[in-house]
Amino acid sequence: MTVGSSRRVHPWLAAFLAAGAVCSASCASEKAHLVREKEHAVLLRSELQSNGHRKGVAHPHYLIICGYDPANPGSVTWVYRHKSTRIRFEPSTPAIPDPTCDDGLGECTLQLPKGLVFGTKYKYTVTGKHDGTTDLDPNDPYIQVDR
Repeated sequence: MTVGSSRRVHPWLAAFLAAGAVCSASCASEKAHLVREKEHAVLLRSELQSNGHRKGVAHPHYLIICGYDPANPGSVTWVYRHKSTRIRFEPSTPAIPDPTCDDGLGECTLQLPKGLVFGTKYKYTVTGKHDGTTDLDPNDPYIQVDR
């Protein structure tokens, strides 16, 4: 299945995004998006900022994964249409590895590690290229796991 370009997108991911399977709830000053699935999707968009630079903005910016099971943690996939993306998590315990990114498919995938702490926000930095010459300014969204 193709979505808006010649790049292939997993059918489950296209159905997930099209069906609006992510619901929202308020959390302090930010809007949190709660999901109860084993495969979680985050859309990354290269958005023009007021300073004329581009930034890889995560939608949702704050992802809460409900029903996290340390024995079977699941995965998160970031999808994008710009040239390239790199995602790095801040140091934490347990350590979260860098997701595997395939610029040809326009996606990065992370198998969630075992032992993530419920209610802890895990910040990550998104960088990359909008096109062959335009860098994306760093952006710092985060994920959280919950019961």
